[in-house]
Amino acid sequence: MVRKSQENLRVIESSKTIFLLLAVLIAGAALPGAVFACDVTSVSPYLGRTQAIAESHNTSTVYIASGDSFWFHVHWGADTPDDQGFDLVIYDYSTSETLTTRSITSPTQRTYTGSTSLQTYSFVPHTIKAKVRRKPSGDWFRSSGRTLTVVEVDKLQYNDPDTGYTDISGTLYVHTGTTVTFKAIPNPSGASWPSGKPVWGGEASGTGSTKAVTFDTLSSSTSDYKTVWAECGNTVTANVIVYWFQGIPVPDIIFDGRTYDEYGVEETVFLAHTTYPGGITGLPLEWKVHNGVGSVSVSTYDAEAIPGDVDLKLEITSGPSKGRYVLYGKTVVAPANRFIRHRTETGIWHRKGQHSVVFRGESFLDPKNVSFTNIQRREGASTPAVGTGLFAPANGYIHTAGSWFTPSNPNITTGCYVTYDTTGFNFGLGGVLGENGTFSGYFIDYEYKGDDGVVRNMGNIESAKTVEAAGDSKAKKGSVGWVTAHLNDNDSNY
Repeated sequence: MVRKSQENLRVIESSKTIFLLLAVLIAGAALPGAVFACDVTSVSPYLGRTQAIAESHNTSTVYIASGDSFWFHVHWGADTPDDQGFDLVIYDYSTSETLTTRSITSPTQRTYTGSTSLQTYSFVPHTIKAKVRRKPSGDWFRSSGRTLTVVEVDKLQYNDPDTGYTDISGTLYVHTGTTVTFKAIPNPSGASWPSGKPVWGGEASGTGSTKAVTFDTLSSSTSDYKTVWAECGNTVTANVIVYWFQGIPVPDIIFDGRTYDEYGVEETVFLAHTTYPGGITGLPLEWKVHNGVGSVSVSTYDAEAIPGDVDLKLEITSGPSKGRYVLYGKTVVAPANRFIRHRTETGIWHRKGQHSVVFRGESFLDPKNVSFTNIQRREGASTPAVGTGLFAPANGYIHTAGSWFTPSNPNITTGCYVTYDTTGFNFGLGGVLGENGTFSGYFIDYEYKGDDGVVRNMGNIESAKTVEAAGDSKAKKGSVGWVTAHLNDNDSNY
């Protein structure tokens, strides 16, 4: 009985001890200055290119220019803090680099805003995180990541009329007055440009991914570059030569006094050009017939056989100035036959006592200021002649088409020379005064043909003859007026 009472006493004493310990702990918790565990419970970082953007909780991917800093804003939650404050670290999770550390001395401060920069740049997305702990030995609480991408200019492109935006490699040649739209391509590919980037300079100005530039100032040489550049931390520059061009159509036959505004049918014209500044080669220039007669093959214009007006076009066929052109209006002219007395053989063939008169003439082609050396000319058919008196046997006579001749020796004074022939008649011995007759109404067609073989009319000239009762024999042709010899005149030659 005594033993049992002692055991009950020990139980009661043990319970007292436990109660006293609990009481002490409870009392101790209320004692001022006591320090107990305090942990950070949440961390949320926000990024931006400016402080305002960071503090507005911009959680989307942030793009910064190469070399720029970025702003961060962090807020965190914690248990009831002690009086030691917090440690804050901003770090690059992608590279394990610590970007900045901050000591927060106020136990009630739960946010912090500041700026920093990456220590190592690369053009892949960086995951930026924050971690916070209580001082001096709390556990770090790490945030989720926010994406930060460094952007620079990778290359420049121009908007090509055929292929769209095209990389610029080497010098870009632009015809004066052309408006070219440039585009900056970011590195990394597909990244967005930071606000206010890229910045354009040189002949361009302003910001944005594209920029239209009109080039009005000619380059003075092939090294006088008009530049267009874009900057986003780095700078990429396009070199532009601004040029002007002029066509030079040169006929294959050149002689003093010829015109360069007109060509004879079937003339060949060599098509060249010049540029300012000089020395530019390989430009995409092409000659064409814009409208009108003739044809162009590479750098040669063939006036062909049909007369008419023609606009020759020298056009840029590719590149930033595609479609710009210059027109050169020309006229292709047909030949007209001109028959004159022979330049040296100006005498008259005649025999005394015979109704006779013959003169020698020459054929040239008008106009005189072009060449017709690539065609052929002949005398064609005629209207039926009307013959009376001595010429009655020739009544109804029609001229037979003659041989083809190739004109030659273009000359501003005479025109292209064709051939010479004789005009007139001789009735032979036995002529007497009082006989007469006429040969009239006789108009001979003159014809030409070119490479196509088609025979074309170039007008006609009149040929006439007469014997007068008083004894005069007369003949004329074209612009040569009457040439006369009397029956009783002495013999004469050309």
